[in-house]
Amino acid sequence: MTTYASAPAENLLFNMPDYVKGFKISYVTTATITVDSGYCRDSTGCWTLYCLSTTTINSGRVGLINGLDTGTLAASTVYAVHLLNDSTGKLAPGYVISTSATAPTLPQGYDIFRRIGWAVTDGSSYFTKIIQSGTGLNRRYEYDSMPRVLNGGAATSYTAIDLSTYVPSIQDMPVSFSVVITPSVAGRYIKIRQGGSSTTVPQVISGDVAAIATYTPVNLLVGLESSLAKVDYLVANSADRASVYVQNFTDYL
Repeated sequence: MTTYASAPAENLLFNMPDYVKGFKISYVTTATITVDSGYCRDSTGCWTLYCLSTTTINSGRVGLINGLDTGTLAASTVYAVHLLNDSTGKLAPGYVISTSATAPTLPQGYDIFRRIGWAVTDGSSYFTKIIQSGTGLNRRYEYDSMPRVLNGGAATSYTAIDLSTYVPSIQDMPVSFSVVITPSVAGRYIKIRQGGSSTTVPQVISGDVAAIATYTPVNLLVGLESSLAKVDYLVANSADRASVYVQNFTDYL
């Protein structure tokens, strides 16, 4: 009988508790993603997990290995991708996607797991195309088409922008944005900062020409407000208009 035992971590050379290698996630279709082979420690640091082949995750498989852990695939939702192993070695390694980054619902027989990445759905409950780079502890997720998280904002006091439909809600996760300011008068600006921050030195982007949009790349750390990923913004005058797009986010496994 084939066995798939996951070796106790102390018996392996790669014995760092946060070890991870491989597991590149790729968009395939609106209902499927693939995960490349790899090795990692489990969520407790006690076992080393693996999957030795590229595997397809199908969102239509509910409650089953290589599918969605429970419910139905939701629209505009960030899903954690978890590698699963069976400590008895009877079941083949595989994956589930879950709205929980720390406690997925495991199919019967599976008892050890680790989050190895992310997948995101759009407003139609389809997987969004994201390009992952990096196969170690640091991984970047680049949107093929940048989602807009603020459209024509005109708040003149700090107002939260909810990122949670496109960015994992993890405190201090680095996110890259394209920030647009269309000033009503030349020199007016948008200020943008980490969600919930009280900093007096936010990033400031000025519009050089009245009624002409200025696009500027901005890097910020996510702040959690009501457990959701957010940044805060304001514009100089209520006649100004601001828009914000998410370019990418960086995960530290």
